[in-house]
Amino acid sequence: MESICSHYYNIVYKISSFTGMWPYLKPKTRIFRIALLTIILLTILIPQIAYQFMCKRNLHCTFQAMTAYLLSFVALLKMYTFQFNIHTIKNLTQHLLYDWKELNSYEEYEIMKSYAANGRRFSLIYSGEIKLIND
Repeated sequence: MESICSHYYNIVYKISSFTGMWPYLKPKTRIFRIALLTIILLTILIPQIAYQFMCKRNLHCTFQAMTAYLLSFVALLKMYTFQFNIHTIKNLTQHLLYDWKELNSYEEYEIMKSYAANGRRFSLIYSGEIKLIND
């Protein structure tokens, strides 16, 4: 059962650990990764806002600049929202692992397996979309 569970949640663990969102990371590791990600996002965000000021009254230029810096700002906001809710995420993860251990029938197992497969698929699609957006 553990190998099945780890198969489905391995990609979520890797992405979450890389970005500092995994709830079981050590606090120093999480702070380091969040600080590094914040510096990277601010490095991206500051030139985009500076470009916004260069546009002055050109509406087309303003809209082009706005989409870029709003995307960066939303990513930064989302990252810190996850950090403020890390205890909730940890509780939900513990509850999910408990549910995997408490399965009684084959039907329950198949239901959990299908939900885990969908979650894994969404994680892969989301990370692929982010990669395409950044390229």
